[in-house]
Amino acid sequence: MARALRPRSSTSVPPWTIPNSDWSDRRWTWRARAIAALDFDGYGIGGLSVGEPRAELLPALAAAVAELPPDRPRYLMGVGDPAAIVEAVALGVDQFDCVLPTRLARHGTVLTGTGRFQLRAAANRLDDGPLDPACPCPVCARWSRAYLRHLLTVAEPTAPRLVTLHNLAWMFAFLERIRRAVRTATLTELRAEVAAVWGPVADRERPAGRPGSAAPTTVV
Repeated sequence: MARALRPRSSTSVPPWTIPNSDWSDRRWTWRARAIAALDFDGYGIGGLSVGEPRAELLPALAAAVAELPPDRPRYLMGVGDPAAIVEAVALGVDQFDCVLPTRLARHGTVLTGTGRFQLRAAANRLDDGPLDPACPCPVCARWSRAYLRHLLTVAEPTAPRLVTLHNLAWMFAFLERIRRAVRTATLTELRAEVAAVWGPVADRERPAGRPGSAAPTTVV
């Protein structure tokens, strides 16, 4: 690991590191503290979102973030659940990546402002409305739930592609809402709103995190 910190050319990619552990808060504290002492340009957090309940993910994440430098990017790997994302931002995470929007789309699951739904459901067979009335993406502007469901049921490859475009557009818009909430010190209100739709994290399970008046973050 020390080799990764050796001087490089001006065009080299800045070195990052990724601490990994299990769900133990104590182990995360120890590992993150040891990694932070090496002074990398950024820190990924791996080993979470591998099937553990959110009530176990967030305390472990809080333990890791508490030991990482506040002036360096924190990147949470593999977390795409909207409720977990907004809670992670409250704890100080800046960046995310996850296959969730595209994986769900391939199987006909749609992300919306009121939660997710299965497009193959019979309730959508005659629905002329968009996937999400509040979504401005080209898919919602042009194609109905009924038509997209038809494409899915006949195994037309265009269907998962169109749902993928929608899910990605929805996720980008969701992250922009988080950025705006951080800038306007309304993140606490947004956390409550997201929890009401995507499932709450009980107060006893939610670690104390970034307040509504938090400093800006670079959620990407």
